[in-house]
Amino acid sequence: FIVFIPSLTCIFISIFTFSPIETQGQLTWLTFQALGIFMTVLFSDVKGNLIYMSLCCAFPFIISAMYPETHFVDVILSQNLLYFGIISGTLYCYFQELREKNDLKRFENALLIETATDLGTWQWNLKTNEVTYDERWLEMLGYKTGELPSDFSTWESLVDPNDKVMASEEFGKYLSGQSQEYEVKFKMKHKEGHWVPIISKGKVISRDENKDPLIFSGTHFDMSKIERLTEQNEKLNYLFEIVQNLSNLGGWELDLETMEIQLTDQVCKILGLESGNSLHINEALKFYATNEKERISEFVRNCIQNGTSFDDRFQLVNSRDEKKWIRTIGEAQKDETDKIIKIRGVFQDITLQVKQEAHANQITRFASLGKLARGIGHEINNPLAIIKGYSYLLQKNLENSPESYRDHFQRINEGIERIKNIVQGIKDFTEGDSDQFEILDLGELIGSSLSLLENLGTQRGVRIQNSFDLSQKLMVEANRGKIQQVIQNLVLNAFDAVKDSPKPVIKISSKINKDEVTIQIEDNGYGIDPAIQDKIFDPFFSTKEVNTGTGIGLSVCQDTIQSHSGEISFNSQVGQGSTFAFTLPLVKETFAKAS
Repeated sequence: FIVFIPSLTCIFISIFTFSPIETQGQLTWLTFQALGIFMTVLFSDVKGNLIYMSLCCAFPFIISAMYPETHFVDVILSQNLLYFGIISGTLYCYFQELREKNDLKRFENALLIETATDLGTWQWNLKTNEVTYDERWLEMLGYKTGELPSDFSTWESLVDPNDKVMASEEFGKYLSGQSQEYEVKFKMKHKEGHWVPIISKGKVISRDENKDPLIFSGTHFDMSKIERLTEQNEKLNYLFEIVQNLSNLGGWELDLETMEIQLTDQVCKILGLESGNSLHINEALKFYATNEKERISEFVRNCIQNGTSFDDRFQLVNSRDEKKWIRTIGEAQKDETDKIIKIRGVFQDITLQVKQEAHANQITRFASLGKLARGIGHEINNPLAIIKGYSYLLQKNLENSPESYRDHFQRINEGIERIKNIVQGIKDFTEGDSDQFEILDLGELIGSSLSLLENLGTQRGVRIQNSFDLSQKLMVEANRGKIQQVIQNLVLNAFDAVKDSPKPVIKISSKINKDEVTIQIEDNGYGIDPAIQDKIFDPFFSTKEVNTGTGIGLSVCQDTIQSHSGEISFNSQVGQGSTFAFTLPLVKETFAKAS
């Protein structure tokens, strides 16, 4: 309108001074200006103004072509000088407005980033040493705006002295060009006295006329939350690792595209692999026992094809040739299209559990056998007493019979006595659960225990040398059944130790030392590997095949002897054999006589 009103005035003047043709040209120009004003109103911004001014500037040249004989074009061209100035001003306003919008948008984005990331900002004038700290920067340290000086001394007074030198060195490296970025970690003192871990980043954003750094700007980030989260995460990982170790439990994931299995550290440990290992499924199947490969393969196939989960026990041999029982659980994982892409699951070493179950079954069988044996023993003892009585009567009636008859009766009596000892041994063994202590003859107890094992030795071709003086009364206060169980466990272990010896021999001997007696069971077997000698008394540790030994025999022996105030020990040399010995205190009457 500023341009249109003077133009309208010129038209009225031209009616009286210009020719009709010139007046017609002015009216046509006015029409173009009206059209420009309409465009300005339509767009309501700088764009409309530019269209208007462009029409005004272009019109004189159009009139010149239409009416070359008129002179009013000179008037219009002189007016264009005004239009040119207005166009220039309009363009300047337009670009200034655009720049302000961009600056506002950048500021809003920066403010959004600063708020979202919880950053505090600072700006340091390297010439005046003035530093502007924003509100968040101050809040990190417990201060409010105006409580701290706006200069570099604030940072120097709050930073940890141990970190100040390091931070200054990093700043120097950045300014000298040795480092491409300034990023440093340090601690700053909170208003309440504690230290706040800070990570600071910065860059030079302005230089003076000599190209020297002038404005150094950057951010502070409070690392406290991250450190707390990191600490909590480490605790959770530690607890999870403890749970995995205690339960022998690990995780695995099969990628159906590559058929690679990712393993956790616990699974690697079970398989005897280094941590961080992954296996192709064909390599993983090699660990399973021959009769188990098809079974686990069938489970995996069903899971891939039908999404069927599985949970079962399997036997395998790990890379250290250790036989393991493991429990494997797996379930299908699907993508957003309901396609099965992975199988995830857990892997648990249950070897100990299987041994415990086998031991529990064995105890149950022993309990049943014990009841049966006690009944059989009672039934045997009755007719045995009758046989022994009638044998004694016959022997009396035939005192004057030939020597051969007396020899036959002697053998009959020895057989009867042997049967009696066997029956008593079974009775003592099956009543071993009693906690009752009594004073008993250790020599007689060892004799009855060995009588139960002599046939086993004969069957296995093992010679038992008993150098124990059965006539010597070694009285101890003990539980008959439990001490007999110790003797039999040690002798049975010796049987297993000498099974590959060309001439297997087991020697049993005793030694009195002041107020105690030591019983030794020696074999000429292979011996015990030094690497496992410190574990043989551990519960459920066994070198035998799975389901052939419970791994608790020596542990029970140790507990029994210690409960009798005694000690148990062993000495073993690989290739020469082993000697197990246990010591029990003698009752006073016995070691007094021995002295």
